[in-house]
Order: sequence, then structure tokens, then C-alpha cells
Amino acid sequence: MQKRYREMHKSVSLSIATKILATFIERMELIKSVLSFSKLRTRISAQPHKSNLSKELTNVANKLSEYNRKKKDTKRRGNK
Repeated sequence: MQKRYREMHKSVSLSIATKILATFIERMELIKSVLSFSKLRTRISAQPHKSNLSKELTNVANKLSEYNRKKKDTKRRGNK
């Protein structure tokens, strides 16, 4: 009985740790995207004639919208 309890406890602990780590990684990616966005805005205001900056800015905006979409999907699945 104790052995079964220990195994179940390890499994639950690992599951919780995995979820915490996944949330942490998502948040770090979001912070990284926001920082990239701030740097890009500064660079664009300094050199508006650079065309690759708008491409980078679009990539950052896409990452942010993807993060928000994933967050909404996760909330929907969690509420069911």
C-alpha cells in the first residue's frame, strides 16, 4: 500500500512540476518577445528606412498573438 502511494505521489509531483515548468517557459518566451518588441521599436525609430525591421516586428507580433491564443485555448480546456 505504501509503495503504491509513493509511486502515485511521485507521478503527481512530476505532473505538477511539468506544468509549472511549461508555464515558466511560456512566460519567459513572452517576456523575450516583449523585450524584442521594445528593442525593435527603438531601432525602427532610429532607422525607419530598414525593411528587415518591419519583418522582425511582424514575427514578434505573431509570437505574441500565438501565445495569447494558446493561453485562451488552455483556459477553455481547463474550464470543461
